[in-house]
Amino acid sequence: MRHVIVTCGALALHVKAIAARRGWQLEVRALPPELHSRPERIAPAVAAAAAGEDVLVAYADCGTRGALDGHMRLEGEHCYDLFARDEVRTLMSEEPGTYLRRAEAWPAAGSARDGRKRSGASARTTHRNPGGDVLVNEMPRYEILDEAAMQELERGWRRIVSELGIEFLHEESLDYLRGAGQQVEGQLVKFDPDWILEQVAKAPSEFDLQARNPERTVHIGGKHMVFAAVYGCPFVRDGLERRDATYKDFENFVKLSQSFPQLDSPGGTICEPNDKPLDSRHLDMVYALLTLSDKPFMGSVTSGPNAVDTIAMANMVFGHDSLEQTPAIISLINVNSPLRYDDRMLGALVEYAKANQATVITPFLLMGAMSPVSVAATLAQQVAEGLAGIALAQTIRPGCPVVFGSFLSNTDMQSGSPSFGTPESAVGLLCTGQIARRFGLPFRAGGGLTSSQAVDAQAGYESMMSMWPTFLAGTNFVLHSAGWLESALVSCYEKFIVDVEMLRMLYEVFKPLEINEETLAYSAHQEVGQGGHFLGAVHTLERFRECFYRPLLSSTENYERWARNGGRDAAMRASEISKKTLEEYEEPPMEADLKDELKSYVDRRRKELGD
Repeated sequence: MRHVIVTCGALALHVKAIAARRGWQLEVRALPPELHSRPERIAPAVAAAAAGEDVLVAYADCGTRGALDGHMRLEGEHCYDLFARDEVRTLMSEEPGTYLRRAEAWPAAGSARDGRKRSGASARTTHRNPGGDVLVNEMPRYEILDEAAMQELERGWRRIVSELGIEFLHEESLDYLRGAGQQVEGQLVKFDPDWILEQVAKAPSEFDLQARNPERTVHIGGKHMVFAAVYGCPFVRDGLERRDATYKDFENFVKLSQSFPQLDSPGGTICEPNDKPLDSRHLDMVYALLTLSDKPFMGSVTSGPNAVDTIAMANMVFGHDSLEQTPAIISLINVNSPLRYDDRMLGALVEYAKANQATVITPFLLMGAMSPVSVAATLAQQVAEGLAGIALAQTIRPGCPVVFGSFLSNTDMQSGSPSFGTPESAVGLLCTGQIARRFGLPFRAGGGLTSSQAVDAQAGYESMMSMWPTFLAGTNFVLHSAGWLESALVSCYEKFIVDVEMLRMLYEVFKPLEINEETLAYSAHQEVGQGGHFLGAVHTLERFRECFYRPLLSSTENYERWARNGGRDAAMRASEISKKTLEEYEEPPMEADLKDELKSYVDRRRKELGD
């Protein structure tokens, strides 16, 4: 006899596995996991999935206030009680930001989502609920600055903020800083360095960033490394063609980011959709990020109103109360270096800080152009600019999540062009990690950066020159992890795959090495003895399928076989992989009425903006 079970998407694989082990004939109908953030919609969704049939329900109460009691359902308050009963209740009391919803958080099914805001400042640490396969880098951090050098940098950044000051081209930001007692002269702010440190101390050292699929929620800070795709490129490269990026390209890169587990987030502006109107294209980008991926995403930062739109759309997906507790948006706030924040970035910073959403506050430093040619001077400027912005964010909303950002490289002093994957940028990155840890902040740096115009050897060695120190420093948030080409002018399909391969390899390098009786394999030495080989040893035959890294892209064929198969180089093979991945892409489920709600908001706002 066949039974039908309607299940929470977070439990669907477990239900199928249990049924398979026991030989049950079950039809499993899975509902989107994000319903946990919209409990008033769970019962109607279950009824629709049941379609009038008598079904089993793999939900507990899950905040529905008894609306599922007419079905045969799981016992308990939350569906994860199935696995951990008392442990779940302990977790809920100790870590209130987890995605499971308590019924009392909702006044009534279908009521407004605007609950009470969390009061007071955050402590120095927040709860940990990392999801998915986020890399936990257990390797020792590579630190190169001694205490004397750290003290010199301290003296340097203090002089910059107190004697030179930083410009803030945004009246509301100036009002916050003036109200906090800082010296405001027009748009120039001179800071008390001790006050900056007091504000920075209010920021959490670690925080969670929730995803539409709770299993993809990530933890930022500590030993965790989170990787996002390339950001901000106006052009794309597909094979030998370099052209203006389009919205179709934007969707494709979101799909590629969703498809590879090495990427924890598609990022934000993966490429500029130049075929969309400038004033409203942020709406299309946020819609694609929310619907084509269920990973954490980055918000629009081109103005305060665009940030408000991003927050409004996130509220539809996650609910206001949920966003208040745990951010779902992380956004890039770039400093207009040297020593200036512009009104667009500050407008976005203010809105995201008010809403308790994460910001990555990043000085944009190309030595020789936006900072002096000295690495030491650039580090001091980076600290001054970054901490000033973080202090502002904590003034707006104490305890809001922030990331200390670094975009540090140098200029080719012959051509004036930016250079990436350089020795100086690697040294600066390693120092940045050490500095951020000194202030107790998560930090962003690195990525697959290159100045190369093609997917060639230069692109490979410059990107690895950027990624290797990224891992050695234990970078918490890594933007531009896949797809960057030509100094961030180009988002490249083939380079995306090359970078994914690089990430896969580095993941393996930075896994802890286990040395124990099994891995010492003394029995294999006994079996083979002197002068033999291990290809046929029992130890080898038991492990050969998984004992070594298996590449996605690299070729290990001999020359004759490689030539017979077309003599394809890495770029050609990467092109084939990107196309095949897009063909096999499956859109993550989202309930139809939520998708319609997002689309209606995009259409309405587009009309209001005149596009």
